Amino acid sequence: MKIPDQVRPALVQISCALLVFLWLYTAGSKLSDLEEFKRSLSGQAMPDMAKTILYGALIPAEISAALLLLIPATKMLGFRVSMIFLSLFTAYILFILFKAEEARPCSCGGVLKQLNWNTHLLFNLACMSICALGIWINKGRRQQDT
Repeated sequence: MKIPDQVRPALVQISCALLVFLWLYTAGSKLSDLEEFKRSLSGQAMPDMAKTILYGALIPAEISAALLLLIPATKMLGFRVSMIFLSLFTAYILFILFKAEEARPCSCGGVLKQLNWNTHLLFNLACMSICALGIWINKGRRQQDT
């Protein structure tokens, strides 16, 4: 499918804006209630060491992903990092849906925490589609530039 050249920048900007909002919203939700974030992480089906690492690294990682998307020189890296993060989160959701013996709390924060796991999976897949669109458009633009 060929996207007209005049539409490409707008699609990239919209994709970036949506992902930046996602990362800053989830990081901000966690920061606004660190105790709740820690409590919901403690209920996750993973080793305690992983929970400790996530507690210290997840918020800075989400903010970093947003910053990468905001800087023109690192936008493509930001799309790729976002895709990796969302792929990992989606894999964990699939694990919860297919392997977890009991319901687990979501540690995303904000309104995302209110989603059930099936809806959360669909939300993540939609966000991954936004990443894929940004990567595809940027890749196509690079190929045209060479």
